[in-house]
Amino acid sequence: MVTRLDRCSRSTLDLYKILEILKEKGVEFKATQQDFATSSSTGWLMMGLLSVIAEFETDLRAERQADGIKSALKRGVKFGAKRKMSDEQVVEAMASQKKGEMTNQQIADSFGVGRSTLLRYLANYKNSLSSF
Repeated sequence: MVTRLDRCSRSTLDLYKILEILKEKGVEFKATQQDFATSSSTGWLMMGLLSVIAEFETDLRAERQADGIKSALKRGVKFGAKRKMSDEQVVEAMASQKKGEMTNQQIADSFGVGRSTLLRYLANYKNSLSSF
């Protein structure tokens, strides 16, 4: 028993696989907010129609989201977390690391970032230099 069909599966194929497993075990499927059950032919028909419509709606949402992301990128919107360190800070951290007077943890602490974040920025910066 589920509240709605789209809460049970992500696709029509997935739903049919789940329903086949339930049928083999002698279990009837019922959606409480949608008035049908798999105990009748009409129920199977409704289940099929509603699952196809639910999958169609999911695809439409994904297309709209992709269009929205493209539009935002064209407008210059940046996605993701803001940078924790500027390029100048990365260069300064590299200089501190080169001097060897501080550990990576101490350097990271001085910039208010985690050690793994510092090391990732240093590696990315070094990789970007070697690509020229």
